[in-house]
Amino acid sequence: MIRAAIVGLGGWGQNLVASVQGKSDAIRFTAGATRTPEKSRAFADAHGFPLHDRYEKVLADAAIDAVVLATPHRLHAGQIIAAAKARKHVFAARDDVDLRPGHQPLEGPRRLKTERIAATAREEPPMRNLVTLLAGATLAIWTAACWPQAGSPSFPARPVRMVVAFTPGGGTDIIARLLAQKLTERWGQPVVVENRAGAAGNIGTDLVARSAPDGYTILMAFSSHASNPALYGKLPFDIDKDFSSITLVGTAPMVVIASPAFPAKTLGQLIDYARARPGAVKFGSSGIGTPVHLAGELMMQLTGIKMVHVPYKGIAPAMTAILAGEIEITYVAVLTGLQHFKAGRLSPLAVAGSSRYPALPDVPTAAEAGLNGYEIDFWYALLGPARMPAPLVARIQRDVAAILTTPEMKESLLAQGCVAAGSGPGELSARIKSDYELWAKVIRTAGVKLE
Repeated sequence: MIRAAIVGLGGWGQNLVASVQGKSDAIRFTAGATRTPEKSRAFADAHGFPLHDRYEKVLADAAIDAVVLATPHRLHAGQIIAAAKARKHVFAARDDVDLRPGHQPLEGPRRLKTERIAATAREEPPMRNLVTLLAGATLAIWTAACWPQAGSPSFPARPVRMVVAFTPGGGTDIIARLLAQKLTERWGQPVVVENRAGAAGNIGTDLVARSAPDGYTILMAFSSHASNPALYGKLPFDIDKDFSSITLVGTAPMVVIASPAFPAKTLGQLIDYARARPGAVKFGSSGIGTPVHLAGELMMQLTGIKMVHVPYKGIAPAMTAILAGEIEITYVAVLTGLQHFKAGRLSPLAVAGSSRYPALPDVPTAAEAGLNGYEIDFWYALLGPARMPAPLVARIQRDVAAILTTPEMKESLLAQGCVAAGSGPGELSARIKSDYELWAKVIRTAGVKLE
């Protein structure tokens, strides 16, 4: 897919976008630029792309392959030169073409790196004109000449960007930096972690979806990658079509925890207590729609019990609340609660994983405690943009897996509550698909809506 920016959003530019967006796998407009963004903001939002007030911002975005100029012809010379310097392909109407309906094109020379995209408007619909043009362009050859391919022996020939869609210091960021350091040592090129936080991870994720599939921009994804589409409805990316699965880096099972003052000391006792007292048990979460919230909703749906959800702004205040006795239970990663378990301040009732966790050998799995089907892993995985060549995926997966099998890396991840994985792309794709199906059903059944 060609990821393009529309420059100029007057009537003609808007008609062009509306004719193409979402109707072809050949092209997607992922950004726009206009000198009067306030006039076109609603249109850009409706068609799923950010809007800039300067052409230079579009050219600086490495994820954009091409620019389509829907601006006055007198501006094209400078815009084409700037695009060439930024190594973007550019498509523009010829300066001797009258774009108004009913006017036939005149013959004449084309500008350097320009193409006619509207001269046959009466003969074919705009979408077909543009898709035919872009699909037949030499963009793929031009891109290959500009950037080394990740499957080649020379990869990487320059720094690699590992995007984390969350703020620094969190679990995903820590896992990414541990892996980036080892990849830097292995590849002899810097692997730079770049935090692009916002919108529950969707901003950074979209950045990677719009990047070139050349191995130089990859995403350290968190398990919410699979649930966000069900929560947010229409996103600017498709988790199934817009990404290449590379490898599962590691998993961190969720633990059901309770205040020591809570009468229930096992998961079975919790379920019996809640069933006998509908609405008496309060479970805290890190916010509406977060994995912790969905863990509580899944438990209620599997058991038929009724609990009261208390959302907090992050897991830290939820932990403070359970320690203070304001809520009875919550769900956390092992690392978050481990020190409290050891000190006796909180009680782990069950591990929501397929096997017991090494640091909690005496805590049963949910299945062992009588709740089948309750397996919830936080996971971390490497994804790339769609259409990464097979050698690219194989090279990165192989190198990451080699790192994850070393005792040093296993120990480093385990210290963060994460069990090293390193599985192949097929297994990762299957996990994402099954997780999405699970959480979409949970969200739909519970009627979870973001506020």
